[in-house]
Amino acid sequence: MIIEERGKTKEGFEYIIGIHSKLGHRLGYVGVYEDSPLYQEDYTHDEPDIEESIDSIDSLDYNVHVHGGLTYSGSLYQNVIGASNPYYFGFDCAHLDDGKITPTEMKAIVELHCKNLSDSKQQKLLNDYTQIYTMLPDFTNAYAKDKSFVKNECEHLSSQLKSLEADYRSK
Repeated sequence: MIIEERGKTKEGFEYIIGIHSKLGHRLGYVGVYEDSPLYQEDYTHDEPDIEESIDSIDSLDYNVHVHGGLTYSGSLYQNVIGASNPYYFGFDCAHLDDGKITPTEMKAIVELHCKNLSDSKQQKLLNDYTQIYTMLPDFTNAYAKDKSFVKNECEHLSSQLKSLEADYRSK
């Protein structure tokens, strides 16, 4: 993943906007700290037993609405903005109506955000991406979600996580 932007949400959570370096779709993550009741909470849920009703399942999957649904929870192994080990909840923009960024846009992002990579590694990344981009075209109506869209979704996810924290603390 190429990190395109990182920062803090209005609620004080960390966020990361990334680009899948091979597939070219944007990704969004919001991280909570170790003192959060959501820390290490899985975004998925177990299937209920026959005796349990669907209403008794309390998981993030049922309580959080973000583009395409949550697709990740866990550590990104990134020390972001001084946090010791944030636990992230994430989503991707790789769904039926989502497109990939163009090779030209990928080149600009790599040049801006991958300065720590050698020129040859940057070129290999761009060559690999261009090859996949041409081999796996987007669907006709698909368009790449831009950074602004993903940031808005991160803010939306952050406010939902803040509300969930309050709910978890009140139990």
